[in-house]
Amino acid sequence: MSGLRQENTAMISWRWHSVGLVLYEYAQLKSIHKEDLMVRHRACKSMKKTIVEATVVL
Repeated sequence: MSGLRQENTAMISWRWHSVGLVLYEYAQLKSIHKEDLMVRHRACKSMKKTIVEATVVL
């Protein structure tokens, strides 16, 4: 059972890392189209939701 928990924790840390990369990339971009900005914002929000759901499972 502890192996499963370890796997879940690894998945969550990977997702957190992905969010960090998205935010880092977002910060690097100075000139960005508004539509692209909205797409990134939605992707980031859905990823945060996934993290919350995964945390609840743990």
